[in-house]
Amino acid sequence: MISEKTEKKDNKEKSKINTDKVIRVLIDVAILIAVCAVIIAVDQITKEAVYRKIYYGSSIVLIPGLLELSHVHNTGAAWGIFNTHTELLSVVTGIACCALCFVFFQSKKKLFKAALVLVIGGAIGNVIDRVFRGYVIDFIKVWIFKYEFPNFNVADSCITIGCVLLIIAVMLSGRKEGDTLFREESVLGRLVARIGQSSRDKKAETEAEKAASGDAIDLYNAAEGDNADGPGDGCEGGDNGDGGEEDGRDPAEGESDG
Repeated sequence: MISEKTEKKDNKEKSKINTDKVIRVLIDVAILIAVCAVIIAVDQITKEAVYRKIYYGSSIVLIPGLLELSHVHNTGAAWGIFNTHTELLSVVTGIACCALCFVFFQSKKKLFKAALVLVIGGAIGNVIDRVFRGYVIDFIKVWIFKYEFPNFNVADSCITIGCVLLIIAVMLSGRKEGDTLFREESVLGRLVARIGQSSRDKKAETEAEKAASGDAIDLYNAAEGDNADGPGDGCEGGDNGDGGEEDGRDPAEGESDG
C-alpha cells in the first residue's frame, strides 16, 4: 500500500512538471509570435509609407542637421556591406533566426529572451524586404556629432537594441554559481554546466599542483638548512673536545713538574 501511494504521488509530480513545461513553452511561443508580429508590422508599414510617399533618393527634413527621412535602397547588410550577395544574406539570416529561436526556448532570463525577440523580429523584417523586393528600404537618417550615420529602418533599430540588451544580459549573468542564462534541464543549460564544471576542475587541479610544488620547495629548503647547520655543530663539538684534552693534560704536567 505504501509503495502504491508513493508511486501515485511520484506520477502526480511528474505529470505536474510536464504540464508546467508545456504551459511554459506555449507562453514562450505566444510571446515570440506576438512581439515579432508587432515589430514586423511596424517595420513593413513604415517602409511601405516611405516607398509610396517619398521619392527614391529624396529626403524630408524633420530636424535640420539632426534627423531626416531619406528613401534609399540597401541590397547588402549594415553599412551596405555584401551588397552583391542579397540572396546569400537572406539564407544566412534565415538560418540565424532559426538558431536564435532555439536559444530563445532554451533560455530562462527575461532580459535575454526580450533581446532575442527584438533581434529575431528585426531580422525577419529585413528578410521580407530582401525576398519580396530584392533590397531593404532604409529611410531614417541621423547625424551624430556631425557624422552622417548610415540610413537605417525600424528593423535595424530593433536589431541594434536587441544586441545591446544581449550584451548586458550576458554581463549580468554568471555572477553567482549556478546563475546561467539557460534552463538547467535544457541542452544548452547542460552544456554550460558541463563547461563550468570542467573549468572548475582544471582550476582546482592547478591550485593543487601549485600547493604540492610549494610544499616540495619548503621541504627542500628545510633539508638544505639542516645540512648547513650539521657541520657547524660538529666543529663546535670538536673544539670543545680538544679543549678538554688540553685541560686534562695540564694537571698531569703540573704534577710531574712538582
